[in-house]
Amino acid sequence: VVAGPYRHVASEHDGLPLGLYCRASLIDHLDAEELFAVTAGGIDFFAEFFGHPYPFTKYDQIFVPEFNWGGMENVGNVTYSDRYLFRDPPTETQRMRRAEVFLHELAHQWFGDLVTMEWWNDVWLNESFASYMAYLGLERVTDFTAGWQDFQADMKLWAMEEDQLPTTHRVADEIPSTDETFLNFDGITYGKGASALKQLVAAVGEDVFRQGMQAYFARFAFGTATLSDFLTAVSEGSGTDLHAWSSAWLETPSLITLSVEWSLSDGALRDMRLVQEAPGENRTRPHVVDVAVILQEAGKLALDSHRVEIIGDSEPIPVEEGGPAPVLVFPNHGDLTYAKILLDPVSLEFARHRLDEISDPLLRQQLWTALWDMVRDQRFSSLEYLRMVEDKLVADPNLHIIKAVTGTATSAIARYVPESDRLAETSRFFAAGRRALDAAPAGDLRVLWLRAMLRVVETPADLAAAAGIIDGDDPVSGLSIDQDMRWALAVRWSAAGLEDSPARAAVELERDPSDRGRRAMLSVETAVPDAASKEQAWGRINGDGYGSLQLDRAAMAGFNWPGQAALLEPYVGRFFGSLETVFGTREHEAAKAYFTALFPHYRVDEAALAHARSVLATIDGPPQLVRLLIEVIDRQERALASGEFAAR
Repeated sequence: VVAGPYRHVASEHDGLPLGLYCRASLIDHLDAEELFAVTAGGIDFFAEFFGHPYPFTKYDQIFVPEFNWGGMENVGNVTYSDRYLFRDPPTETQRMRRAEVFLHELAHQWFGDLVTMEWWNDVWLNESFASYMAYLGLERVTDFTAGWQDFQADMKLWAMEEDQLPTTHRVADEIPSTDETFLNFDGITYGKGASALKQLVAAVGEDVFRQGMQAYFARFAFGTATLSDFLTAVSEGSGTDLHAWSSAWLETPSLITLSVEWSLSDGALRDMRLVQEAPGENRTRPHVVDVAVILQEAGKLALDSHRVEIIGDSEPIPVEEGGPAPVLVFPNHGDLTYAKILLDPVSLEFARHRLDEISDPLLRQQLWTALWDMVRDQRFSSLEYLRMVEDKLVADPNLHIIKAVTGTATSAIARYVPESDRLAETSRFFAAGRRALDAAPAGDLRVLWLRAMLRVVETPADLAAAAGIIDGDDPVSGLSIDQDMRWALAVRWSAAGLEDSPARAAVELERDPSDRGRRAMLSVETAVPDAASKEQAWGRINGDGYGSLQLDRAAMAGFNWPGQAALLEPYVGRFFGSLETVFGTREHEAAKAYFTALFPHYRVDEAALAHARSVLATIDGPPQLVRLLIEVIDRQERALASGEFAAR
C-alpha cells in the first residue's frame, strides 16, 4: 500500500489502466508522455516475447520520496525513487538509465510476480532476467539504441569488479536464511547473471531462448519455479541439455580471462589461438565469441570478425595462415560473453597510441575497459591511463564512453595513483575537462565533462575556475548549468575551507529550498574543515541522526575529504570502534550506508588497512559487516598495490 497526497496522471494501453504518481512539488517534472511510451512499448514486447500477456489488471508506477532502492516490482503497483524525476534537464544517458529501470521493473511482472522463485537461491531468476530483458527491450522498443553499450560500462563493470573479490559467489548460490539474502543483491546476481544470459542467447540463438521462455511461463504461471525448471524449459527448445552449461556459468564463481596468442613467420601470420584462464582452482567455461582481427590496409583499418566456440583452455581462430600481421586483436567483439580481456603486447601498444582510431564505439569502449582492468591488476600504470584520458578521451564524441571513462578516471585519481601525485592529477584532469568543454559540441557531452570535473576539483585555483564556469564569469557556450552542479561546487567550496563558502551555500539554498537543497546543505555543513563542526556532525550521526536515512546519508557524504586527512585522523579509530554497535542496532540499509560513507576511503595506506584487518580478526558477525570488511580490505589492498605500481 502506498498512501499520501500524491498527484496522478492516468492513461491506458489496449484497455489496461496505466497510472503515474508523484508528490505535488514534482508534478512539473513528471514527463508522463515519455514514461507511458516506454511502459506501453515494454508491455507489448514482453507479452510477445514471453508468449503471455501482461498478467494483472492495472499497472501503476509511483515515485516515492526517500525510497531506499531504485525500484520495487510490487504487483501492478511499482514504486521508484523520485530521483528518477529529473529536476534539471537530463542527459540522454540519464533518460536511458531511467528507461532501463522502468523496463527492469516491468519485466519483473513476469519474472518474479507471474512466476516466483521457490527460494532465495534462485534470486537470479528474478534479477538477472529482468536486467537482461530490460536491455533487450531498450534496443527493441525505445530510441535508446546504445543500451548494450551502457550495459557493458555499467552492469558488467559492476559485476566484474565484484567477481574478483574474495566474497564472490555463484550466480545460483546457496542462501541458508533470509538474513543472508541481502548479501546477494549485488553485481553477481544482476550483472553477471544477465551477462550469462546474453552468452546463452549467443550460444543457442534468440529463437530457442524465446521458445524456452514461453514454455517456462506456460508451465509455471502463478506458481514457483527453480533453476532446474528454467534449464529444462530452454533445453527442450535447444535440443541440448543445459545443466552442464549451468554448472559452468551459474554454479561456478569467479571471472575468466580471455586473451589471444598469435605468432608470425617472416612477418606473416602463422597461427592464432583464443586462450582462457581461470583463477585459482576454478575451471574454465564454454564461450561463444566473435574475435575481432584488425589489419592495416592501404593506410586504413579493416576489421574481420571470426566466430569461435571455446570449451577448454584454448581454441584455434580460423584466420588465413600467411596473411598480414594484425595491429589489434580483441577476443570479445560485440561483447557476447562475460570475461576479463587481457590484451596481447601488439594490441596493447595499438590501444595506447591509436585507440581513438577505432570507429566502432562499443569496441572502443571495450578497449578502455580492458585498460582499466589492467590498471587494477597492476599491468598498466594508472598514471599512463590518465595520460591516455588527456590525449584520447577529450575529443571522443560518444556519450557512453565519456560517462564510463570519466568515471574510471576519477576513481583512478581518488584511489589508484600514488598519494604524492593525487592532487596534481586532480588539476590535470580538470584542465583536460576544460579543453573538452571547448572541443565538444553543445549539449550532453559538455554536461558529462563538467560533472566529472566537479567530482575531482580540489585546489583553490581549480575551484575558482569552476566557479567562473558555473557563476557565469567564464561561461561556456552551449553548456547548461543546473542546480546539481551548483550544489556540487558549494560542497567542494566548503570542504576546501574557502572564506566565502557560507555565502555561496546560502545563495544556493535560497535558489533551491527543496528537499534536495536541504540534503545538499547538510553535506555543506559537515564538509567544513573545522574541529568543532566535525565533532558536532559525528555526534549527531552516531546519535539520533538527522531525521531520515536520506538526510543521514547526505550528512555523512560531506564528512570525509582527502584534503582533511589530519583533521579527520581521530575519527578513523572511532569509526572502526563503532562498527559492532552500528551493525548491532541499525537496520540493514542504514548500517551499510554508515559503513560505505564513513569508511576512510581517502586513506589508501597501511595504517587504515591495519584498522580494518584488526576489526575483522576480532568480531564474530554479523554476516553483512564481515562481508563489507573483507571486501573493503581487498579493495584497499588493490588500490595500494596499483599506486605503488604506478610509482615505479
